[in-house]
Amino acid sequence: MRKIVVNAIKKLHELEALTLETDEMYDEKINMEDDAMYTPFSEAGIEVQKYLSTLEDILCGWDIDDDRPLSTENRAKLSQLMVRCNNIWETRSRVKNGDLELTSLSNMDLDLKLIEFLKDGQKINAIKYYRKVMHESGRREASLKESKEYVDSLMVRFKRQIDD
Repeated sequence: MRKIVVNAIKKLHELEALTLETDEMYDEKINMEDDAMYTPFSEAGIEVQKYLSTLEDILCGWDIDDDRPLSTENRAKLSQLMVRCNNIWETRSRVKNGDLELTSLSNMDLDLKLIEFLKDGQKINAIKYYRKVMHESGRREASLKESKEYVDSLMVRFKRQIDD
């Protein structure tokens, strides 16, 4: 099973490169806009670093030829990580290819998390999460009505993806 973790780390390094590339595209775009809100590190970039650390911790102490199976806990961590990384990859690839407008990487990361809630039929949790992020980020206090409208508009924009 060590091979699975090593392969996941390799793929995470590819995702890290894509994330850095699209972050640079975003940096260039906001340098052209005076009123843009700038965050030096994207949420996706931070997540990728956490995931790399998690996988490297799993490998810590394993010999190169060790083929013991992953624990149930580590297998669950790996699968959750893979799902989230696939979402980041899809979004960042669309940005790189010009299929998705580069407006705010922070909002894209937020939207992906909200879509995960919606896929699981957790619209109320998506609304709560949106309000929480708006509050914690210091952007503004989002009313319940405003939050519901944002989540509803997200459902319309990404209906095909949510239904899959």
